Amino acid sequence: MKIKKTALVLCISATVLLCGCGSRPDAPATGAPDIFQGSGTFSKAQKITAIPSDTEKTDRTICENKEIDAFISEITPENWEIEAVPENAEETGTFQFTQEETRKPGQSEKNVRMQTICEITVYDIPYITLQLSKPFHLSFSFKISAEAADYLNEYF
Repeated sequence: MKIKKTALVLCISATVLLCGCGSRPDAPATGAPDIFQGSGTFSKAQKITAIPSDTEKTDRTICENKEIDAFISEITPENWEIEAVPENAEETGTFQFTQEETRKPGQSEKNVRMQTICEITVYDIPYITLQLSKPFHLSFSFKISAEAADYLNEYF
């Protein structure tokens, strides 16, 4: 009898724990992290750096919240379609999205570093590759609108 009660308690505990690991009803269908909505990766960026593909030198940096919001609005991420980048595509540059690392107790503001949260690689055709940094380390390719591609390529 004691074994049955113990087994029942273990089964109920396992069921409760596993049900708690289910996905949110509003989570993206792909299981990918939320990068498009207000709480997503893009909205967390504190600095966007444009780096042309032919150099390591930073060409342009966006730091103001209004400019970052305008940038995200212009590239219309909600309209991107997951699609592989064609083989003939040539890189024109990369946008590096960074934010301050989480400050730990006792850590001064001077000791907080900027960390990369994602990078967008832009091509000469309307495609991009999005690479997420820690903890996901995922990479997605998207077909984007011609207008968004033109806007991004203006930086290079």
